[in-house]
Amino acid sequence: MTPSGIASTALDFLATINPDDPVWDDDGIEGFVQQFQGLATKKRHAREQSRVNRAIETLGAEIERLPDGEFGIDLGAFVSADVQTVDAAAVLSRIDALITAIVAHRHDAERFSSVPPHAISERALVYQAMGASLSQIMEHRASLVELVPSAFQAPIPAVVESLSQHIIAAASKRISEGEISKHSSNQHEFNGARELLQLLGETTETKRFPTRFVYLSDVLDHVTTADALLSWYDARARGRARGENRTEYRLYYSGTTVLDLAVAGDLLVIAKLFNDKLLAIIAKKKSISYNKLLWLIGLLTPVGNLFQMRFEDQFQEASSDSDARQVLRAIRIAIESPVTGRLEVV
Repeated sequence: MTPSGIASTALDFLATINPDDPVWDDDGIEGFVQQFQGLATKKRHAREQSRVNRAIETLGAEIERLPDGEFGIDLGAFVSADVQTVDAAAVLSRIDALITAIVAHRHDAERFSSVPPHAISERALVYQAMGASLSQIMEHRASLVELVPSAFQAPIPAVVESLSQHIIAAASKRISEGEISKHSSNQHEFNGARELLQLLGETTETKRFPTRFVYLSDVLDHVTTADALLSWYDARARGRARGENRTEYRLYYSGTTVLDLAVAGDLLVIAKLFNDKLLAIIAKKKSISYNKLLWLIGLLTPVGNLFQMRFEDQFQEASSDSDARQVLRAIRIAIESPVTGRLEVV
């Protein structure tokens, strides 16, 4: 305590006693000291509580600037907690760390909103940064909970119920007979429409994407998966080398157990994940998964035989729709860390 703080405490204490108080006797000196120390401790605690409250106000302001519903943090218990039970120094340092993480998350979110929809690689980097700052927020929040377990009444959601947590963009179509039939097609290719070009980018050489194939049916708790490569190439690349302007992109696939299950009319979603890897989801036609997957990627009208493009800000959140949540959960389970290059929370 500073000299001025000691003087203030002493004057406050002396004002509470009278000359006849036995504390002035020789035998009462020890009691005097104890009472004085008690008052000093109360004033110190009050000062620390004031500092904690100011830090909480700052943290609350940062939380208010986040999008509605992104985090649910109740700070009231810190304000009302008995200050003697709170290690103020530890609380302040952890609140400061949490504020830093929230500011980083908001900064990344602002970067994300300014990135053009077609800049998929840049969006991937921003999403990775947002994922890192979100993890830091959750870690720092857990650290605060250790100090005052009752301080937080509403949890931060570990996973936002949306495909945007995993997918940067997606091209979707209904599979045609010529693309999948074992009898009418030996090409094993999907035509490279401009939507796929937007998703996968231009190239003069064959690009091979590690891909997780997923098959969904009406049995929402059972998912068939397989790993293979999807090859993206321009069939007229040689002509382009000779000065021709035409391009003819195609997406080649090899046989997998998932594609063996697919038939014409099934829904195909080619999705771009992190680290330049792909997810190919096939949903059985006329199934719950078909309709719910369409809704999750933001296609509210029936999909045709031509690819339609959707970006993560167009995806729907599965909040109250139990079937949509089950489809989303099945997709999350299918996406393991080797596919995305990062740990997925399931």
